[in-house]
Amino acid sequence: MKVCIYGMGAIGCWLAVKLSQAGHEVITIAQGQTREVIAREGITLHEGTVTHNVNVACYEDPAELPHQDYVFVTVKSHSMASVARKIAPLMQKDTVAVSLQNGIPWWFCRGLSAPFSQRILTSIDPDGSILRAMPAESVIGGVVHVSCIREALAVSRLHKGNVLVLGEALGNSSERNERLVALLNHAGIDARISPKIHQDVWYKLWGNMTMNPIGTLTGATTDRILNDELLFPFVSNVIREAERIGNALNINPQQSVEELLTLAKSMGAMTTSMLQDSRAKRPLEIDALLSSIHELGIITAIETPFLSSLLGLVKLYAMENGLYPSHTTHDLPASDSPL
Repeated sequence: MKVCIYGMGAIGCWLAVKLSQAGHEVITIAQGQTREVIAREGITLHEGTVTHNVNVACYEDPAELPHQDYVFVTVKSHSMASVARKIAPLMQKDTVAVSLQNGIPWWFCRGLSAPFSQRILTSIDPDGSILRAMPAESVIGGVVHVSCIREALAVSRLHKGNVLVLGEALGNSSERNERLVALLNHAGIDARISPKIHQDVWYKLWGNMTMNPIGTLTGATTDRILNDELLFPFVSNVIREAERIGNALNINPQQSVEELLTLAKSMGAMTTSMLQDSRAKRPLEIDALLSSIHELGIITAIETPFLSSLLGLVKLYAMENGLYPSHTTHDLPASDSPL
């Protein structure tokens, strides 16, 4: 099977090395200096004390590529509008886009029950162009339980984890998802089929929507946040607001908020991806992690004063530091934020 990886950040590099070492034909798409480094030095993955390096084809223009069976989309969510403008030549009739973004993806509402299934979240896909370029029918959604750090261009370090959870964006079962999971398992990745990928996205989001922005605002690792007696109740309240939204959408996982927080505490000190981006002066994934949940709260008529306050704080922080992408400065409906 022919595999393309669109976006060569930490996860994209990890995935490219794993698949290439397993003998799969891997083509990558990257821009500018990243593409030049891959052409010159290949892709490097540090895994414990072992360093892997692979040489793979790397293109800047998707139109130059032959037909692909699977296209892994691993770019940050705020880059998706740019991807949508370029990816059309890759999305042939039987090509599958594998979505591996943090937070709420562009296809999320299409797998929900009525009356939410036809909504397009303006915080994620303002004009619907991403969904038009990659319709939900052609998407397998993914949840990444892998912690990687990008140490340099085309250089990734695996911190922990090896799990990818994959499910059809429309919630159905499919042979193409089974083939994808088998391909990843062959590469040594613990890939698992999810019959309810929306629940898996939502469950991971509970942690990401709190740890990422709070870590960015404070500079603290996750253990410091979760063990702070004054801050912990705020974290819990934000997640419980998301839980109420999930109840309205019928997508809450079987795990409880208490189970999530216990699990998060057990993982020890972790520097969130948003804090890493902030320190590197890269744009922050605020809309996929928070603005989208804020918007879903408005759609479902669920009040979110704690979530809205956190969104306001981190959004203002990002804007003041030039870390909020200009294309996402659209207005959302008035919220119930007490700020």
